[in-house]
Amino acid sequence: MTVTSEHIKKVTSELNDEILREQLNYAPDIGYHPVPKGIPTMGEAQWRVRLDVTYDSQIQVGLDIFGEVVLGRGQETQAFENIYRAFDIDQLGLSRRHAAIRPTDTHLYLVDLGSTNGTSLNGASIGVNTPYALNHGDLVRLGRLEFTIYFIRQPANLISPPRKAADVIDALPTIAQAITSQMDLESVLKQSMEMAMSHIPTDEVSIWLADAQSGELFLEAGRGLEDEQIQRLPVVDTLAGQVIRTGKAVRTHRDKEGKQIKIKTGYLVQAVIYVPLILGGTPFGVLSAANRESTRFFTDSDEKILQVIADLTAVAVHNARLHQTTMRSAMRRSKIVTALNVVLSMDMKAMVKSTVGYASLLGSYEAATGEIGEIIDQIKQNGGDMSNLINRLIDMTNLSEELTLQQESFDLLEMVNTAVDELRPLAQAKTIQLDLEVMGNPCLIQGDSSLLYRSMLNLIDNGIKFTPENGFVMVHVLFSNSEIVIRVQDTGPGIPEEDLPLLFDLYYRGSGYSNSQPTIGLGLEFVRSTIEAHRGYINVRNGEHGGAEFTLSLPGRLRVV
Repeated sequence: MTVTSEHIKKVTSELNDEILREQLNYAPDIGYHPVPKGIPTMGEAQWRVRLDVTYDSQIQVGLDIFGEVVLGRGQETQAFENIYRAFDIDQLGLSRRHAAIRPTDTHLYLVDLGSTNGTSLNGASIGVNTPYALNHGDLVRLGRLEFTIYFIRQPANLISPPRKAADVIDALPTIAQAITSQMDLESVLKQSMEMAMSHIPTDEVSIWLADAQSGELFLEAGRGLEDEQIQRLPVVDTLAGQVIRTGKAVRTHRDKEGKQIKIKTGYLVQAVIYVPLILGGTPFGVLSAANRESTRFFTDSDEKILQVIADLTAVAVHNARLHQTTMRSAMRRSKIVTALNVVLSMDMKAMVKSTVGYASLLGSYEAATGEIGEIIDQIKQNGGDMSNLINRLIDMTNLSEELTLQQESFDLLEMVNTAVDELRPLAQAKTIQLDLEVMGNPCLIQGDSSLLYRSMLNLIDNGIKFTPENGFVMVHVLFSNSEIVIRVQDTGPGIPEEDLPLLFDLYYRGSGYSNSQPTIGLGLEFVRSTIEAHRGYINVRNGEHGGAEFTLSLPGRLRVV
């Protein structure tokens, strides 16, 4: 195919430079498959994309997107046959329904559908069932399949500059959604430049942010720049610096003698606009558009549109920075919590176990009687209390992050029975009657047996702890098709009314705790988190005749049929 200058001019009126290069270099012979399968493909698809596999640049997938596209094993087989043919599909780590691409008038969104091996965007994992906006050139990873997505054609409202004032007003919701829906700084800047190039006639767009220390403007992002060596601008003696100092936009073009505008030494343009990025009344950056063609000057309307884009960008940049700070803080906290968990789980537990073991060994000697025997018994008791304390600390570090369930099929009734049997000696030591009552047809359920077991221990232990001697603790288990209910009742003093609303808060210690008890005040947060992770709920109330009553409800869909 011979590409003439007339052809380039024609296509340039419809596509920006970056997309044009993609069309000229790659579009021929690739073939674009209409997706999803089985829907009528009336007319032309709004979105046309190309997926380039990272590990083999020769493997490309072209998609004409008419609706939501599901990506995974066996999905859209015709479109992905080159990938499946080149790689062992079993080694790709794809789920059958791994992720989806959802098109709107302004964005393509990537959504993980609950995949086994996860989905990442530009190296960062994305949450399940949470939409993330895709940008031209983004790197996507599904399991072990990695590819770059390129936008070959976008909806007409994103690539056709509006010509009338009414068109501009109609475009504002699109501009606002495109920019403010982004959560990371790079995506915000990409969308801002995309909106600028789509809604005003311009050859290049750049975003400059002020350095807090030097005050200089640094190039954060640019599209269509001829001189990419320009990375910084001084605030003095530059048009961009004037905008920062005054907080007002500057628009100019070549003078009457036809001399071009000098943006920086050796870099000349025909027309330029600089508009400020302002937050809290303080300019902190500049959005710039420039034209190199002698016949293209900017109008009042162009300046207004660019200022709207700049105002939205300022808010989005601020939010992205806050989000970035929060994520970094969360990552640091997660590392500290993980290290603490490892130390508690391995080093400290081993040291306590060793101490109790040596104390038991000393107790076996004949001389270990009288006062020495009492000291040994005290060491063993303190060791047991320390072990319980460490377990509570481990629970606390686990609660610092969202619980991850280890799914398996298990016998719920057997699990509850085991918890009751383990705590029966503790109840007998206080002459407390501990009973289990079962109603309905017991069944296997799908869930995390370890977390649920520890939750049951927590509830029954609390009941025994706050029940006086000669009382009783009753555990009821009710199996039905719609739900599985576990209820723990005791004959203790009940829970003070002022404590009931706070009982499930992390670190809360109700008025019923004495200062001598070795506890971390986890309250019942661990139990609540476990039950909610299984899509159930927990509540507590005082019984009509005294005592406390905790009720756990698990959804019937956990039943293994």
